[in-house]
Amino acid sequence: MTIWVYGQFFVLLTSYLLWLGIPAPWALEPSATTSYAPYSSYLETSIMSSLMVAVLWFFKDHFTNKWGSWIFYLTIGLPIFNVFFILGGRSGFLSMILVLTFIISWLISKKYRGFVLLVPFLLGFSLFLASPKFHDRVLSVYSDVSEFQRGKIESSQAIRLEFWKRSVQAIVEKPIIGYGVGSWPLAYQLALKGEVGLKADSPHQQYFLWWVEGGTIALLCLIGIFIAIYKDALTLEEPARRALITVLAVLCVVSLMNCPLEGAGIAEYFCFVIAALLCVGTRPLQAQILHSQ
Repeated sequence: MTIWVYGQFFVLLTSYLLWLGIPAPWALEPSATTSYAPYSSYLETSIMSSLMVAVLWFFKDHFTNKWGSWIFYLTIGLPIFNVFFILGGRSGFLSMILVLTFIISWLISKKYRGFVLLVPFLLGFSLFLASPKFHDRVLSVYSDVSEFQRGKIESSQAIRLEFWKRSVQAIVEKPIIGYGVGSWPLAYQLALKGEVGLKADSPHQQYFLWWVEGGTIALLCLIGIFIAIYKDALTLEEPARRALITVLAVLCVVSLMNCPLEGAGIAEYFCFVIAALLCVGTRPLQAQILHSQ
């Protein structure tokens, strides 16, 4: 897990180099010099950085012992600034706000946990005033939705709304078993019923993707997987438990706007982080079992 953190930190530093205009020949993404994401899209990179912050914070004792306090807090601060002020991915904004909300919820007394519900709104309002990237990306949501209402579907959010609308139409036609794995583009064309549509490969929503392709059966399986991971998290030692619950929350929320378990890269990233936390969190229990034997 520590090696993974070093790797993610290398990606983060590369993003800063690109932002500062310093050449980074190892940045392979064609749009790296403008998106500041060296190996993937700015959306995926910002989500990955959010997960890094979650793991670092909840394993604070481990990393503080390795690096010292000031390096640790610098390593926490760099990805937060990177997501909110450099990359500009809306899913990344939401992911980092969610991670910070979970961190704050476990920092404060249980007596005041109810106020945690205000944290994401306070963070969002503060960022709206402080971050030009956040400000512009949030305002663009309103303009995109307005365009969709006028029948224009060229913008990012309007495209999502179009895909979600057609997904619902497809689900109504085959609600139980769906159209088959990999069939969402076909289901989208059928839902158009002769209308001119867009070139589409996914609905940009994990739940709709499984629901259209595998019906209600597949949707319940996906939800069951999330519940199983949550139940496993409850059996772990505290740092891994809190980190895994936070990572799972990010996955569930990001799935409302993207297909994080479909794309190569981000899907493997989520699976790796979840698996690593499960392994690290059960190590003391395994040691106890071996000792008793």
